[in-house]
Amino acid sequence: MRKANCNIGRAIHNPDLTAPIFNIQSYSIHDGPGIRTTVFEKGCPLRCVWCANPESNFPSPQLMTYSSLCIGCGHCIPSCNANAICMQEQSGKVLSVTNRTRCTTCGACVAVCKRKAREISGKVMCVQEVLNQVERDRMFLESSGGGVTVSGGECLYHPAFTAELLRGAHEKGFHTAVESCGFASRDVVDLVFPHVDLALLDIKVMNAEHHKQYTGVPSDGISNSIIHMMILGADPIAAARALKGCIYHVHGKDARIERLLSDVDGILEPRPVTDSAERVWNYVAVGCGHDLNWWKEFFSVVHMMGYDGDVSLEMEDLTMSTEAGVATSVNVLTQVISR
Repeated sequence: MRKANCNIGRAIHNPDLTAPIFNIQSYSIHDGPGIRTTVFEKGCPLRCVWCANPESNFPSPQLMTYSSLCIGCGHCIPSCNANAICMQEQSGKVLSVTNRTRCTTCGACVAVCKRKAREISGKVMCVQEVLNQVERDRMFLESSGGGVTVSGGECLYHPAFTAELLRGAHEKGFHTAVESCGFASRDVVDLVFPHVDLALLDIKVMNAEHHKQYTGVPSDGISNSIIHMMILGADPIAAARALKGCIYHVHGKDARIERLLSDVDGILEPRPVTDSAERVWNYVAVGCGHDLNWWKEFFSVVHMMGYDGDVSLEMEDLTMSTEAGVATSVNVLTQVISR
């Protein structure tokens, strides 16, 4: 979902914030427009059974060992001050094996392994270090209309670091993007997304039961985050076009930005939904936030993109009674949905 660049939100202004980084890849061409420098953060709340980078799951540097490369020379044993390495026979081959409960991830064994059978995955870096490395690619990023993409792991797993990194990238004039599964709280979305120009959301599984089965986490936190991202400025109609062939559920749900309040305070809203008179935006009955023409276009696009199923009505408008809200929403939906 592409959104307008905006400077609202809580800027941290701390380039010394750190996070574990397991790769910074220059000349990325699949992580947003143009040539990009992609920063892969380490740490992810999901445990997808198909994960292509399981070394990115753990949120700190860790020792990786490769038994296929180990020749059992034993040179790593005396290098370990924690006495965490011993020789063991596995499948008829003598290998050096590490006791993970003792390992301090100091990296001494990596330095002496000539076969590259050991490596440390991930390095703790501060925001300024990452930005300095991105700066080396400026010529390619600017000439191609590219920028900086923050990925993972899961970039929202380290929200303060990610927000500061994106803010710093904006200050340097770079286009910013994130690759995320969307599993985050509203506070995290509020902190990070004011500094995001392009969000590449990786929706793992649409079915809620299967999502929990195959990723280890429920999907409701992800769907709620996406709704909140839209309130922050993304266009649901543009999103519907981007999701061609992948729309499985549509909800009749509207929101209204309260102009007199939002013009002063912006659109980030920490207050509970029950404080509707004080909030800068509210959930409202369908048609009370966007007019009939908007809803007609939305459902026309949804239909063109291949969805012809039911529309679930969600009633969260606290400015009127439940009965009045349902009646208002049904009246609008009846007029705008063509069958």
